[in-house]
Amino acid sequence: MSPAPLTTALLDPTRLVVAGSLLGTVRTAAEVADRTGVEPEVVVTAISELEALGLVDPSGDGFTVDDAGMQRLTHELTQPQR
Repeated sequence: MSPAPLTTALLDPTRLVVAGSLLGTVRTAAEVADRTGVEPEVVVTAISELEALGLVDPSGDGFTVDDAGMQRLTHELTQPQR
């Protein structure tokens, strides 16, 4: 069986770096780009993809990791593959 969608989303190194930069804080896409060295357009795309999966939420003027989304990811990662 193939990996579940949430797990697959974080197999992409750029999405993983972007999500990591949003853990425990709120940042704009520009701040994420500055902090990670990822091109701003790529950051915007990654945030949009992570948001569509429920892993990132808009918060104020920026974005942050969604706690419930991370709980779903943790659950997905701890389930035995069939």
